Amino acid sequence: MKHYRYILVILICSFSCSKSDAPKKQDTSLITSTLVTKKDSFTAGDSIVLKFSSTKENNAILIIRNVYGTTVLQPKKDKEISTYKIPNSFTTIANKIHWQLILNSKKLATGSLQITPDTTKKTKSETYLGPRSIIAGGNDFSMLVNTPTDWLDNPMLDNTKVVVKHQFKKEITIDTLKVKNLVAWTTINSPKKTGRILITSLSNDTKSKELTSIILPDNATNFTIDYTRNHKYADGNQIITFTSSTIKDSHNNIVSDGTLVLFSVKNSSGIQLQTNGTTINGIAKAKLLHPTKKESWVVTAYVTGAAKSNNLPVDFEAAIMDYTITFSKDNRTITIGPIESFMQQLVPDGLTVKATIYNANKTLLNTKETTTLKGFATFNLDSDFYKSNNYCITIEAAGIEKNKDIYLR
Repeated sequence: MKHYRYILVILICSFSCSKSDAPKKQDTSLITSTLVTKKDSFTAGDSIVLKFSSTKENNAILIIRNVYGTTVLQPKKDKEISTYKIPNSFTTIANKIHWQLILNSKKLATGSLQITPDTTKKTKSETYLGPRSIIAGGNDFSMLVNTPTDWLDNPMLDNTKVVVKHQFKKEITIDTLKVKNLVAWTTINSPKKTGRILITSLSNDTKSKELTSIILPDNATNFTIDYTRNHKYADGNQIITFTSSTIKDSHNNIVSDGTLVLFSVKNSSGIQLQTNGTTINGIAKAKLLHPTKKESWVVTAYVTGAAKSNNLPVDFEAAIMDYTITFSKDNRTITIGPIESFMQQLVPDGLTVKATIYNANKTLLNTKETTTLKGFATFNLDSDFYKSNNYCITIEAAGIEKNKDIYLR
């Protein structure tokens, strides 16, 4: 029995001790806190400390938040004064910081701080320009965008001044812009002449690098063409050269080097021929081989989708007036020539000669082609294909046709 009395005494003592050692929850109903720090506007990078005076010493926490996040700060206490140091991750960002002083889920105080960009130190500036090549005439433009920031990379406030200078030829233009919604921007219209516009910007003594916009010629306008050649004869050997006038745009700028000019040639049979050239200093040249027979050409040049030339007539006289045809004894070897050109010289090697072979009833059997060598062309009619019989042969060279009735032995 005595043993049980000892156990009961021990339990009572333990209960009493545990009850007295339990922490008491602080009564917040009579606690008030007042912000001692009067300043509520700071510059980015400043050291920010908030101090509160309370009617009683307490462990209130300070909850702060900005657009990037939220954090909780514990106080440094000196009797009824609590001090909270705002971390650098919040003080270096230009924006608004909202705070709440909380004790046991009760709001003791709330407020906000405004942090503005630091304009006392050198400004950083990012400048963008595009497009970097525009068309002359005033309808096209390059856009300049400037984003000034402080040394902590905070965008500068609205109405911050940005000075833009651009130079073309001998003229320098100065514009003063104001930042709005983080950027300052302007458009730079193209002048009527080709060249380069040099552009720079200045914000709070910070200069951008030199930027360049190239002014290209506008679309080509109509132009004229002419030709040069060694002679007027259709010998199928010489080259005729077509040359354009200096091609310009509507503002009298010479078109860009490399502009493609298409020369379209229509011959007397209505067949279209084409050649092309690219401009150098506004002039395009293209070449064609002389025809092999008397011809009349009409030549027109085009800058596709933009301009065209005059219609240029070009006539070629026949270089070959006649030729002879010689047959072997069995008529199976046909020799054409010598074929002579306009000065009685032998025609250049490679002149096309065509032979069309019909039977006695004028039914087409075959067509053969060859080219001249040293003024002559030769056809051989094989006995395995052309049996002994009457045939009609048409020879065509340099636009001249000759018909012969022969008997193959």
